[in-house]
Amino acid sequence: MLAASLWSTLPTVAWSAEAEAEAAEPAGPILTIELNKLEQQDKDCLAYLVFSNQSGHELTALALELVLFDSDGFIIRRLVVDAAPLGVARTSVKLFEVGTLQCSALGRILVNEVTQCASADGPVADCRRRLELSSRSDVQLFR
Repeated sequence: MLAASLWSTLPTVAWSAEAEAEAAEPAGPILTIELNKLEQQDKDCLAYLVFSNQSGHELTALALELVLFDSDGFIIRRLVVDAAPLGVARTSVKLFEVGTLQCSALGRILVNEVTQCASADGPVADCRRRLELSSRSDVQLFR
């Protein structure tokens, strides 16, 4: 009889956990980032990133920790880029110097962490989880 009463509570428990997980999910992307192109300039590799701010607030602080991998999956380097400010409902192109390396050596770029994400009202919650990443390059941008 105890087993029967335990089984009758499982669907409720499973449903509650599922509902809680859905409630914990962010409402949607607040920021889209596209790796548009990589450009070789002498010995330096430049990355053009396209940002679209859908947060409803001007982002006064946005810093991303990026980890660069070669095409074999080995880490090349880690860097932090400052992408602020980003206007409300605006698309902006930001250019970042990836470093002294051949762009062709890059295989993937990991957005490892969002080290700063804030508006004039204060920190913006769940920035990293609410990023939508894409790439027009052969180099994958991922989290």
